Amino acid sequence: MLDYLHQDEWEVEAGAMQSPINILTQHCKKVKASTSREIRLAYLPNVEKIEVGFYNHIFGSMGKAHIWSREYDLVQYHFHAPSEHQIDGKEFAMEGHFVHIGTNGQMAVIGVLMSLGQANSAFEEMLQDLENEKTDLVEHLMNLFPENKNYYHYLGSLTTPPLTEIVEWYVFKEPVEISKDQLNRFTAVHNHNNRGLQELHNRTVIEIV
Repeated sequence: MLDYLHQDEWEVEAGAMQSPINILTQHCKKVKASTSREIRLAYLPNVEKIEVGFYNHIFGSMGKAHIWSREYDLVQYHFHAPSEHQIDGKEFAMEGHFVHIGTNGQMAVIGVLMSLGQANSAFEEMLQDLENEKTDLVEHLMNLFPENKNYYHYLGSLTTPPLTEIVEWYVFKEPVEISKDQLNRFTAVHNHNNRGLQELHNRTVIEIV
């Protein structure tokens, strides 16, 4: 069982490029949005399987993400409560991680911050799959992503052991909403499954504006 209460005992591979981080917007390198830097998602609604991990429920899925004109395969997605990344010190209710593998073996993770507000139809479908132990289609999957797909980008690590520094992070700037009831239903199963913030060191965070 992964112990989030004693994260100082986790074994870290390397150490200067760890995730998550507090993204300080005033220190970001501003880059103008363009076709070559856009993120395009082509995910399928199929849920291939749901694995009960030692820290989360992991949704096995399929689809593609086109990031900086490169193609990645979606392999799984999962959620953390509260969020792992912060923006200018602000913590969000939850964070979704969509994990991709590229043709060169590189890992790209898209982070979706989630704030409290209206119920989210996509997250509701996922919760019902968990509660009913089913793998029904997530027909409204794209509702789990903001309309504006500008993002923060930096190089970092996995946020669970072995914490390997192999991840290209793309964290959407705009959060999506979930309801308080939806948050409560998730945290009844997985609560405080977020890693603590890590030092940025000399890394650059790019902000697409």
